[in-house]
Amino acid sequence: MTYPKLPRHATRESDVLKQCLDLLKLRRVFHFRNQTGALAVGQEVNRRFVRFGAVGSSDIIAILPTHSRRPGVFLALEIKRPGGRVSKPQARFLANVKHHGAEAHVIEDVVQLDELLTDLGC
Repeated sequence: MTYPKLPRHATRESDVLKQCLDLLKLRRVFHFRNQTGALAVGQEVNRRFVRFGAVGSSDIIAILPTHSRRPGVFLALEIKRPGGRVSKPQARFLANVKHHGAEAHVIEDVVQLDELLTDLGC
């Protein structure tokens, strides 16, 4: 029997993100979805763009719980679909987080996050 080929990008980043948010909630890890981007405000002559969020900042920001191996430590999670690439600003943000002693990781699937949380004692 032959199976239909799945598209190369069968898993969307938004699907991975939702699964990760659900897992963090299940594990009772304080977290929030970090939104970044720009928005057009006004019309015609008065139209301008308003930027929000830090450029390159991670998709999920969390604080490790008191029962973890590193209680109270900042955790930055950059979510990518399997095979997705981190942009230069995202890589700089993650490197800066690590440089300051916090946890920063690129996550491509919920199993990877589950293993990370287990390693961190969450």
